Amino acid sequence: MPRVAYFPDSFHEVNGVAHTSRNFVAYAQWHGLPFLCVRAGTREISFEQVGELRTLELRRSRGSVRMEKDLEFDTLFWRHGEAIRRELERFRPDVIHITGPSELGMFGAYFAWTMGIPLAASWHTNLHEYAARRMGWLTGRMAERRAVAIERGVEGSGLWATSQFYKFAKVLFAPNDELCRMLEKTTGRPCYLMRRGVDTECFSPAHRTRETSDRTAVLGYVGRLSVEKNVALLIAIVRIKSRTPHSRTIQNILHRDLVERLLLDQLHQRIPQRVARSYNAPVNLCRSLLRRRSLRRIYVSVHFRPLCSVSRP
Repeated sequence: MPRVAYFPDSFHEVNGVAHTSRNFVAYAQWHGLPFLCVRAGTREISFEQVGELRTLELRRSRGSVRMEKDLEFDTLFWRHGEAIRRELERFRPDVIHITGPSELGMFGAYFAWTMGIPLAASWHTNLHEYAARRMGWLTGRMAERRAVAIERGVEGSGLWATSQFYKFAKVLFAPNDELCRMLEKTTGRPCYLMRRGVDTECFSPAHRTRETSDRTAVLGYVGRLSVEKNVALLIAIVRIKSRTPHSRTIQNILHRDLVERLLLDQLHQRIPQRVARSYNAPVNLCRSLLRRRSLRRIYVSVHFRPLCSVSRP
C-alpha cells in the first residue's frame, strides 16, 4: 500500500478543497491506510498519530495575507520547514500530494524535489479566473474594452504561472474532462479524472419535510459569497421565472458561510429585499454555517440550484 503525504491548501475552512481534504483523511483513517496530512491549523499539539493516520498541524503567523474570510497565506511559513522535513523523514512517503500553490503546496513541491519523492498535484480551483474576476475594483472604472483586455491579460498570466507550478508534479488530477485537457496541454503532464461524490443517503429526497401540496418553486445556492460566485444572478433568474404564465411563487434561498458584514451589506445592495418582494420571491439569507442535518433540510427542499459562477467548476 503506497504511503501518501498530503499537503492541502486548506482543511478547516469552508470551501471545496477543505471538504475534500477532510474526506481524504477520514477515508484513510477508516481503512487504516498509511497517511500523513500536513496542514495549517490552531491545534495545541502539532503532531498526532491515530493508527496509521498521522497529522501535522502548523500555525500560521501574523505575517499571513488574507485570501478569503477564513483563508490566509502565511509569508513566514518557512519557519516550519524543519518540522515538516522531520516528519517526512520519519514517515518515508512513497508519494507527496499537493492541492495548489499555497504555502503548503510550495513546501510539498520543495520536499518532493529535494527528497526525490514523486509529486502528484490535484486541481481544485481556477485561480487564474478568480484573479481576473477580482480585478473588478480596478477595471470597473475603465472603458469596457480596456477592462476586458486587462482581465484577459490577468487570466492568461495567471494560468501560465499556475501551470508552471503544476509542471513540478509527475501526475495531475482534475474534477472534469475539460480541466484535464487544459492541464495536459499547458503542463505536458498526464491528468486523470478525480470525480466528486455525493452522500446519496444523507441528501436523499426521503428526508424532505415540505408538504407535498406545496407548489412553491425553490431556487437554492449554498456556498461562499465571493465576487466570482455571481450570486446576484439568482435574482435575475427569479425575475424571468416570475413573469412566466405558470409561475406562481418562486422562493430563493441563499446560504452563506461566515462572511464579513461588509460583504453581506454589498449583497443586500445588489439584491434588495423590495425587489424580491415585488416579484413575490422572498430571499431567505441563512447567516450561519450549516452542517449535515441543517444543510440536508435546505438541500432536499430545493428544486433548482443554478450555477451562477463566472468561473468554470
